[in-house]
Amino acid sequence: MNSEGHTFRPLLTVFRYCEFLEMQRIILPVFLGLALGLGIGWVQSKALNQGFEERFSLSRSTDAEARGEITQAEIIKNAVGTPRVEVPGGTSFTFGNMQLGESMTHEYPFRNAGDGPLVLTMGTSTCKCTIGDLEKSILEPGEQTMIKLTWTPKAPSADFSQSATIKTSDPLKGEVQLGILGKVGQSIVFSPTSLSLGDFSSTETSIHKLRVFSHLKGVTVESLAWSDPENSKYVTLSKTEIDPATDPENSTAFKGYEATITIKPGMRIGPLNCRILTTTSMEDKLDPIEVAVSGRVTGDTELIGGPSFDGAKATLTIGTVSRKEGTEVRLQLSLQGGDRAGAVPRVISVEPAGSLEVEIGESRDSAARRLFPVVFKVPKGAPIATYPGSSQKNFGKVVIKPSENSAEVPIYIKLSVVE
Repeated sequence: MNSEGHTFRPLLTVFRYCEFLEMQRIILPVFLGLALGLGIGWVQSKALNQGFEERFSLSRSTDAEARGEITQAEIIKNAVGTPRVEVPGGTSFTFGNMQLGESMTHEYPFRNAGDGPLVLTMGTSTCKCTIGDLEKSILEPGEQTMIKLTWTPKAPSADFSQSATIKTSDPLKGEVQLGILGKVGQSIVFSPTSLSLGDFSSTETSIHKLRVFSHLKGVTVESLAWSDPENSKYVTLSKTEIDPATDPENSTAFKGYEATITIKPGMRIGPLNCRILTTTSMEDKLDPIEVAVSGRVTGDTELIGGPSFDGAKATLTIGTVSRKEGTEVRLQLSLQGGDRAGAVPRVISVEPAGSLEVEIGESRDSAARRLFPVVFKVPKGAPIATYPGSSQKNFGKVVIKPSENSAEVPIYIKLSVVE
């Protein structure tokens, strides 16, 4: 018996050790799962409470405290549960169409759907949007308050959009953004909507008309101003009242005006791009209202051409031409001024003569000028000529006299005639 007992003891030890290992394999995952669950629960609890505690931390103030309703310390001490913010009517409001300068207001209901106190504070808003004072900045569970948003657009917009932010103590929604959408029409309307003066002479007085309508009741146009200080001394602006009913598109306007733009001689020659600014009786509430003005100031005599002609330097580039083929280039000679009706332009001189021929054709008249075609022709078989225009001494030159009383007009030529 003793020998048999000694024989089975090692086997029994091995068997019990195996049982211990098996129990460890089962128990260890159980303990690990329990530890993981406790950790996740702690993290979730921390996350839910963190926003609430941060929202009411002593470093932040509320409207309630500012008005003496309750202190932050009391809020922290008495806070139980979690607030939940709701905006039953929605956070966006579409107002449709409104007139420029008109003010509109909309109220948004804010409700506490949670089981803890909800604190509201005013955040930021866009420049054309104002948040009214909060009627109540602390909402107990189930309570509701109204937040008023007022806006006054100062510029027309086909798609008007503004926003304002309300900060809350809801740990899941720390901010609520309120939005307004719609369209803003012009209070002051110009007809036409932009003014093109076309080409006009710097040596003659020119007069142009523009209509202005006020569609906002009680708003009148007080004055008109020319935006370009350099040319403003040559411009006179005046206005007279007209009946809006004379304009079908603006027949419902409150007031109508006809503006007269008188441009005196002396304005600098070249393109014109500026604005006419309108001052209204609501100047402090409306941004400046303006209309774009464009045109081109010309002299009595002007040459007009395509990319081969540099009007600023009076240079015509004909380029390299084979004498076997020849070529043609056309410009327009534009005449304005009092003596244009009887003008007969003449070609005074051509260099290189023989290699280049210049002819002036029959005129055609427009409202304010006469146009003459000027043809520069290198005929077939023309003599070889070299006028590359690389220096002042190697240009060709054509001189035209537009009329008997006008100065001669030089045109510098870049031309090489080759085989």
